Amino acid sequence: MTGRTVIVTGGTRGIGLALAEGYVLAGARVDRQYGLGPLPRVAMMAILISRAGTCTVAFRYDTASFTAADQLEKCLQAGFDEIVELGRRTS
Repeated sequence: MTGRTVIVTGGTRGIGLALAEGYVLAGARVDRQYGLGPLPRVAMMAILISRAGTCTVAFRYDTASFTAADQLEKCLQAGFDEIVELGRRTS
């Protein structure tokens, strides 16, 4: 598995965590996908999870409430660009 990337859904506990750990031991890089849905009556949620040296950002949204996916993409890119630039300035 060396040099391969594996995506594990629910890789923070139970069977998903066991699979993720097994892949790491076999030499794979594990990307975890967190199954977090929007809370009831919430149009959008942004989740930032940092664990074991990996940062994951997940966005979940109610498609009936939020229909401007192209605008979301532009805003996210601008926000990430700003964060990266701030990191460069403080390094």
